[in-house]
This record gives sequence, C-alpha cells and structure tokens, in this order.
Amino acid sequence: MKHTKSILMAAVAALSIASASAQSVIYVTGATAFRKAANKNLYALYGDKLFASSGAATNTDSAVGLYFTNCVLSNNAVVDIAVTWTGSEGGIQQVASGTNNKRVPYFDKAKIETVLGTNTTMAQRLGLTAPDTTSFAIGTYTTLQKGLVGFMDTFPGSSRFKPNVKASDGLVYKSLTATAIGVVPYTYIASKGFDTAFPERNISTGNAQQALESGLIKGQLLTGADADADITIWTMGRNIDSGSRVINHAVNKYGTLTPVVQWKVTASGGNVTKIEKHPTNTLLGIGVALGNNGESSGSAMAGFMTNSIPSGFSNIVSDTGETAGATANYLIGYSSVADTLPLVGSGLVPLKYNGVEGRCYSQTNATTLDAGYTNITTGRYPYWGYEFIGYDSTLSGNANVPVLVNQLATRIKSLASTNGDLAPNIALGDMKVDRSEDGGKQDWNQ
Repeated sequence: MKHTKSILMAAVAALSIASASAQSVIYVTGATAFRKAANKNLYALYGDKLFASSGAATNTDSAVGLYFTNCVLSNNAVVDIAVTWTGSEGGIQQVASGTNNKRVPYFDKAKIETVLGTNTTMAQRLGLTAPDTTSFAIGTYTTLQKGLVGFMDTFPGSSRFKPNVKASDGLVYKSLTATAIGVVPYTYIASKGFDTAFPERNISTGNAQQALESGLIKGQLLTGADADADITIWTMGRNIDSGSRVINHAVNKYGTLTPVVQWKVTASGGNVTKIEKHPTNTLLGIGVALGNNGESSGSAMAGFMTNSIPSGFSNIVSDTGETAGATANYLIGYSSVADTLPLVGSGLVPLKYNGVEGRCYSQTNATTLDAGYTNITTGRYPYWGYEFIGYDSTLSGNANVPVLVNQLATRIKSLASTNGDLAPNIALGDMKVDRSEDGGKQDWNQ
C-alpha cells in the first residue's frame, strides 16, 4: 500500500511539474494591412526563436502563419508566440469574443513535432501548409485557439462586433484596449481603360454612395455629358471580414453595416468574361445575402482591375435585370494603397476622391513621400484609417499579453513613412490631423 501511494504521489508531482513548465502561448491575429511591419518586427525581436512558418524563408513578409518558441518578453517572462493573419473584422470578433471563445487556426508545436519529428531542421519547418483562414478548420499542423492580440484596420466601435451590444450573430462582444500604431491610406480604383474614357479619374462621395447602393453607376454621373449615359461602371467590393470595407463605408457616410450590391467577376486573358452578383454565403457565423458578399482580399480586388471589358460584352448574370452598357463598361472598386501599388503599371487606374489625389497615384515607389502623402497628412484627402493593435484587458491569466502588445506597438510606431517595412502606410507621428471615429471629422492636432 505504501509503495502504491509513493508511486501515485510521484505521478502527481510529475504532472504538476509538467503543468508548471508548460509554455504559455500568446495568439496573435487580425488585419493584414500591417502584416509586413508586424512580421518584420517579430523576426527582429525573436527571429532566432522561429519554430515554424508558412513562409518559404525565415523572414517572409507575407507569411500567414508563424510560431515562435521560448520568447523572452521585456518583463523577462518566457512565452511562445503563434500568429495567424485572418482579417480585420474576424480579428476583432475573435479577440473580443470573451467566454464565447471564437477561435482561429494556429500552428500547433506539438502537432508539428508529432508529424515531422522532434529533430527536424528549421528548413523542414518552413513552407508548411498555412492555417486555413477560409473555413477555420483544424489541419495537420494546426489547432483552434482563441486570439489574444488583434491587429485592426478600424476602431473597434466601427466593427459589426462592437462592444456591449448584440451583434448580428446574436452574441455580445467585449470592449478592447486598442492602440493606434499607424495610418493606412486607401484609394478607389478602376479597370483598364477607365482613364481614357474619364481623364479626370475622379469619384465623389455621392458617386460612391450610389455605386454601393445600386451596384453600378452610369458614366453620365461622372461627367455630366449625356453621351456617357450608355457607359456602365460596375461596383466591386470586399466581404464583411474586411476592415477596408468598414473604412470605405464610413468615409462615404454609407453606414458600416448597410448592405451593398457588389459583383463577382470572372476574367481570362486580360478580359472580363462574366459579371454576376456575389453569391450568398456564411462568413464569421453571419449569413450574407446575394450581392452583399465580396472579395476576400484587396490584392484580389486590385487584380481584377488590370482587365478590360471588351466591346459588345453582355454576359451579365442578374436577378434584377441589369444589362451591360451599350457604349462601354468598366469596373470600380477600392483597396489599400499597398494592395494597389504593385499593379499601377498593369492597367489598374487609381482614382481621385472628391477631386484630390491619394498616395502613389502615378508611381510605384512606395517610400517616396509624394503629393498624396501630403494630402493625407494635412487633411485634404480623407480616405484613410488608423491601424490598431488591441487586446481584451479584462481577460484573466494573460498578464503577458499587454507586454507583447506594447513591445510591438513601440517598434512599429518608431518606423518612418519612408521605411520599406511600413510604406506606403504612414507613420502615426506624421499626421497633422486626427479623428476620433472612422470617417469622422478631421481635427488639427498641431
């Protein structure tokens, strides 16, 4: 009996030691607008601790999934850091979910070691299948965990998961402690050839509101010329997980949750071959009606703008009778400048907003402080939003979360607007105006 009791006590002691030594993990998620800056600063802080990555190298800017192990924070605590970039609204939903425990797929160290073996090299742990951010399913290398730190393209109060009110998924979300770390510039964009038909390249707030509500606008509304009444401009947009969508609606005073009509485009060989309303879907646990869905990324949106709609095009699939313009047809959409910039020379047309140019409208050098940079920082061009990093400060047992948040916020805010890890986003300290809500009044802060 005594021997049995000794064995039992030893087993309990071993379990206690294992539990005490089990590494706590800080799970990071959210918007991709500052993914490059965030990834780069995580590499700078803990690159020697990188365990696995969806990137092909140990410092891939665009890696969707990362796992760092045994990271020493500024308070000397030792933690693992897992990162999965999802989307701005999804990031807010997960981090603010509280006991509702919305979860994200992250790399799981134990799973990776089980599948690959404990003696694998770093090279063998690079380029792993990225966490599934479409269906949020568990995978070979991933498990589902609650996000603790979120990068957000919008004020949490602009989100469909705003704090302390019932959201459209029927749940109530927590208030987040959010710190602004930079500014994301956005632009309206149009498809190839638009600037030939409309040399002014301009869209007004009124044009944008009609495009969102109706799914199209006629060229006559841009020029005032009767001859342009037979030119149709079809509206594209982002899905409900997008911070870019929230900012677009806020700046245009459209209502961040107001439904839209947006078109899904099929293209081949540089030409649009089909236009149809975005199909119904369920995203973030919310049903999305016909036409109210959109593109999952800004780069996908921008990519469609490099196509032309050929003369005589008629392949419009519509439940309400829309037909192609008799004279010409174009696409219009919106994206962050970072997603737009690589395609400026490939037919994509950046537009003015209310007659004012935005960032990098005529160049591909993101680190040059152009006229658009000045227009944004001085308040002439209002189509921009803050990037935030946030967390749920009421969540118990996560004292190390604000420590990591402060480390990342401090490093990212120190980057200059000419720094390639930040540009074409803008350093927070360069702004001569600020705002207290998305799309709100801009006040001089100097």
